[in-house]
Amino acid sequence: MKKIFVMLAAAVLSAGIMSAQDLNAALELANQGNDAFTAGSPELALEAFQQSLKIAEGLGEEGANHVETCKTAICNIYMSLAKNTYKEKNWDGAVEAFAKAKEVATQFGNAEVVAEAEELTKSAAANKLAGLAAEAKKVKDFPAAIGYYKQMVEMDPTNGGYALQLGQTYMSVKDWAAAEQNLLFAKDNGQEKNAVKLLSRLYLSRCQEALKLKKYQEALDFAKKSNEFDESANAYKLGASAARALNNLTVCEEMYLKYLEVSPNAKDASDIKLTLAASYQKAGNKAKAKE
Repeated sequence: MKKIFVMLAAAVLSAGIMSAQDLNAALELANQGNDAFTAGSPELALEAFQQSLKIAEGLGEEGANHVETCKTAICNIYMSLAKNTYKEKNWDGAVEAFAKAKEVATQFGNAEVVAEAEELTKSAAANKLAGLAAEAKKVKDFPAAIGYYKQMVEMDPTNGGYALQLGQTYMSVKDWAAAEQNLLFAKDNGQEKNAVKLLSRLYLSRCQEALKLKKYQEALDFAKKSNEFDESANAYKLGASAARALNNLTVCEEMYLKYLEVSPNAKDASDIKLTLAASYQKAGNKAKAKE
């Protein structure tokens, strides 16, 4: 019986020594992986940490802490590889790399990396679509550009920047309702400065269209709306023309005076004053005409 106890004790001691050796080997591999990553070799670092993880997983409770360390390192390395691809503007490659990082992080239960990978996947996909949209706009294929921007908005419905680009492109095809909807959304979602300028231009374009069609009240309303967003001399001048056509000389004068106020060095200032005078004379208001 004594001999059996001695043999068992020797076996336990031997297992302890082997366990310690394995843990040291795992730690050494992890150190090599860390050095490789610091030296700018993430692929070598990944291989080292994967080997270290495999050893640590075989150690049970003794290797539990190191298992978690390796898993965190592996997730971070996959994200680093994906981010490098992103920086190179290889959007398809980045999407694939982030998908791999997400897959590994999900397997290892790393919620933080999963969330970051999902966010950057959207960003890479959106950058690809933005590039395609820009190329389409260069050749004036606005319907194609609209399609790309719509995909971007569908990917991130709360992104004011995407809505701004979509609204601006809708303006190019004179889809005023769609343009207005997206620009108003952009204005309320972080793009106020740019959206306000575009909305002013949109209503100015609609004013010009209405004038050509002799829809003078619409033209006047659009001119006023344009100036509500971003005051411009052109909107006042066009609004004055619409008001004059409507024989609303009071509004006409107000808008012409605002035009001259916004553009004091306008070359047509004298012509405008003569136009006002002739309009008042025609209306029988000689005092205003003389003024």
